[in-house]
Amino acid sequence: MLPHPNSGNGAGLYDNASLVPFGERSGSVPISQAPACMSEYEYYEFLAIDKSLDDGALLALRALSSRARITRANFSVHYNWGNFKGKPDEMMKRWFDLHVFVGMGSRRLMIRLPKRLVDHTRWKRLLNGTGLAEILDAGENFILDIHQELEPTDYYEFDEGDAWMPELAPLRSDLLAGDLRLAYLFWLDEVEKGHVQQNVREPLPGIGPLTSGLETLAEFLQIDQDLVHAAAERMDPGAQPLSGQSVRSTLEALSDSERIQLLQRVAENDPQVAAEIRQRVRQDLAVGSVLEFRSVSDLRRRVEEIRTARATEKAKREERERLKRECLEAQQLKERLDRLRTRVPETWQEIDAAVKTRTTGNYDRAAALITDLRALADRDGDKTDFLWRLQSLRERHHRKLRFIERLSGETP
Repeated sequence: MLPHPNSGNGAGLYDNASLVPFGERSGSVPISQAPACMSEYEYYEFLAIDKSLDDGALLALRALSSRARITRANFSVHYNWGNFKGKPDEMMKRWFDLHVFVGMGSRRLMIRLPKRLVDHTRWKRLLNGTGLAEILDAGENFILDIHQELEPTDYYEFDEGDAWMPELAPLRSDLLAGDLRLAYLFWLDEVEKGHVQQNVREPLPGIGPLTSGLETLAEFLQIDQDLVHAAAERMDPGAQPLSGQSVRSTLEALSDSERIQLLQRVAENDPQVAAEIRQRVRQDLAVGSVLEFRSVSDLRRRVEEIRTARATEKAKREERERLKRECLEAQQLKERLDRLRTRVPETWQEIDAAVKTRTTGNYDRAAALITDLRALADRDGDKTDFLWRLQSLRERHHRKLRFIERLSGETP
């Protein structure tokens, strides 16, 4: 097991009661006691993974909603200015392994996990102090209940919710395989909200490399992407990709009876065998790793470096774009002036005709042509003809004040 950075007695990372030292907070309300979110739009989706829904479950679910889409594995429904009669907690306990809720101001993810494969007591310690998630008891299972309330500016442009489940579903298999980095995201949420003191060290030696599920969860919970990026620059040793050799080494280290039990469960279609093997491989990979843990202040400093680098790169990119744009404009002006040079008298006649129409659009067109004629005179180094023609134009149209205003920058 990996040693906890704040432990002085060699306790394992996942066995220390103060695993995630969020610091003192006040006024937090357990998720199960929080008032339900009322909103103009609510999307509910449930997914059964380990066991398909039977006929009785289908009938019970249909009684909850006549408009829901229901299959042997999925239940989904959305409401506008309405209320869902079902109770997600109870539905998860009875039928489902995953639940996603999206509303205007609230997001919720529930994951059901078998107690025999995941130490729910350890998870309770792991989540100690966070306002983002809690553990619900569900008989042979426990439910990880994650609930994020969003600020109005965060959900002004809300999504319909139906794209989240496929992206978040892999988190469950990762958890069953012993990947606990999801809890690191909860810690980062507390860091972002200012609930963790600057000298407190991270609960894992990094969160990298990020899986698509972790990236999606960070987006789902709207955790600062720069903070996530900084945390992911270092790898959790137990999260490195599993190779065929590492799996083989773990299996070879098992006793004959353990291997026979695993094979028997495979023959009996136990859906959790692969996850349990991956969990053992992860534990083996973590043994003996040399770990370094960063403090909150270290992470915040890195976030500032990331933002400064991005701002610098943005400024450089904008400068390159500006120079490119100016070069293009200069080339276009040159080509325009070259064409104009062969028809100067005709252009002054065109200007005069445009001004006589007394329309705003033609005034603008006339002023633009005059600007080009001045640029041509400046380039050729002979302004005499230009200034004489401009003065004549002013005198002929001096009563057209809106046009004269457009010539405020053109002096004879």
